[in-house]
Amino acid sequence: MFGLEPLTVNERKDLLEVLEDWCGTASTVITSQLDPKQWHALIGDATVADAILDRVLHNAHRIKLMGESIRKQHGKLTTEPKPEKRRAPASLRSHERLGPEQVSGLARNR
Repeated sequence: MFGLEPLTVNERKDLLEVLEDWCGTASTVITSQLDPKQWHALIGDATVADAILDRVLHNAHRIKLMGESIRKQHGKLTTEPKPEKRRAPASLRSHERLGPEQVSGLARNR
């Protein structure tokens, strides 16, 4: 998970190097509880942070999950009743690739 602690000088250089190599040639999945607006403080160098965010967000498809943690729900760490299970739409259960319109439609429907 990205963003648990600030990056060191070497970590930010390594991350930028990896993203430069992959930019436009490979898919990258980054999970974080932090909004990208908060990444500058986490990365620690404004110039490097701008470069990293430029490569990460350029063609990004962001999916923002809402609600209670699944770990808390299944681990009985919360006193709230479990939400009703919802089945994914048929379009998501297939092995087809989602396009940007479908991903953004999912976010609006939740």
